Amino acid sequence: MLPRLRPVLISAPLLLSLASPAFGQFRPTLNVNCTRGDSLASAVSFAFPNTLINVKGTCAGPINITTDGLQLNAVGAASINGGGKNAVTVTGAHKVTLTGLAISAGAVGVVAQNGAQVTLQNDTVSGNSGSGILALGTSSLTVSGGSAQGNAVHGIDVEASSALVVSGSYAVTGNGVFGINVNNGSSITLTGATLSVTQNTLGIQLGTNASGFLDGASTLTASQNFSDGITIVSGSHVVDFGGTIQTLYNAIHGISLNSKAGLDLDAGSQVTSNYNGADGVHLEQSSELTVFNNPNFSGNPRTTLLTVTNNTNDGIAVLTGSQVLDDNYAAITAQANTLFGIAVDNGSSVTFGQTIPVSGVQSIVNGNTVDVILTFGSRMDTGANLSVGTLECDRTVILRGATGFTCPR
Repeated sequence: MLPRLRPVLISAPLLLSLASPAFGQFRPTLNVNCTRGDSLASAVSFAFPNTLINVKGTCAGPINITTDGLQLNAVGAASINGGGKNAVTVTGAHKVTLTGLAISAGAVGVVAQNGAQVTLQNDTVSGNSGSGILALGTSSLTVSGGSAQGNAVHGIDVEASSALVVSGSYAVTGNGVFGINVNNGSSITLTGATLSVTQNTLGIQLGTNASGFLDGASTLTASQNFSDGITIVSGSHVVDFGGTIQTLYNAIHGISLNSKAGLDLDAGSQVTSNYNGADGVHLEQSSELTVFNNPNFSGNPRTTLLTVTNNTNDGIAVLTGSQVLDDNYAAITAQANTLFGIAVDNGSSVTFGQTIPVSGVQSIVNGNTVDVILTFGSRMDTGANLSVGTLECDRTVILRGATGFTCPR
């Protein structure tokens, strides 16, 4: 009778193999209760790919994730305490998600490195001795809901060709240096986002060939920061394609562009920079600001509008070879600034024009101490789409257009 067992022994592995596809949608689940003494670090280290780990209580870090598809999901109040080390580090793993966790007391709260892909959903990352969140080495980080607040250095630091995507509501508040730092070829993208960056030493910096993009469903507010709201430097470039930017009540400039930086406002975007302690918009060192819309290409018939009012210095300061272009379905409103509405100096230029003639789209610069001042080899093309109150200029200036002003005056 023994030979009859042989077919059963041979077929058992085959049955297991055939059964595997039927369980392809099954997701392993682990329940970790740190209040009861469970170890989240151990659960993560032994988990299979795509495991859902439900987390309760206060768990001790560091937590090191190298497995694809892990999801750490808070059940009730759940937190990770870094104990002075990096609280959560994701190294090279893809599709890792942290949901509803409070992450604190680390050197860094969350690190994504070596090409990791990490999503933070409704997490609070706070009280870390370095940055709250750090992306390195071509990693990808998505944040949606939650906050990065009260960290000693940056709220979010994106380095070394990494990418940050913001969707939904997110707050970056009270961090010691930058709220968000995007550096060294990295990028930030807002898609359907409401991003608030407030009360940091500096709100947002894009530096060293970084890039930024806002879609038409996004709003970015940088307010009450202790220096600039947004600064774009060192060859970095930001495109606002129909979104809303507000820089309000910052201690120095609302928006600052330096060292061959660029900001394009397009597709009916609405940008407001008011009540800042220095300039609403400040450009230096061959930087460029473009205010533009062509509805035939953008699909948005709304006028792109930059509004700069009630700033302590200038509405817009254009310095050291920098340029401002306002063109087509686009307008600038500069009013009630304490010094100048628009100040142009040292070989810089401002152009108001309409490559496509547009009726009813008008830039307005009035109600400032002096509305426009042009000095030291600067240039201005006033165009028919500009209404300006007072203008001062020296004999080095080149001025043309329809306003009837001549230089010097």
